[in-house]
Amino acid sequence: MKIPEHTDAVRFMELVNTCKGSVELTSPEGDCINLKSTLSQYLSIASIFSHGYVRELELNVHDREDYEKIKAFLYPV
Repeated sequence: MKIPEHTDAVRFMELVNTCKGSVELTSPEGDCINLKSTLSQYLSIASIFSHGYVRELELNVHDREDYEKIKAFLYPV
């Protein structure tokens, strides 16, 4: 799943923190960022969102309920 560029990074990370399973961003080169890691959140997420790099990343959500919750947040009907 892709993350839209207009996504509110703070609200998105708050949602990720409520997830039961792993939530990761993967780059085209295969680099993986664990979004459930507080250290990863502080060091990289703000930069990724603010520089538009997020459109190149793939969001991987391992728990089906988490996936549905995040999908509803990112792509409201």
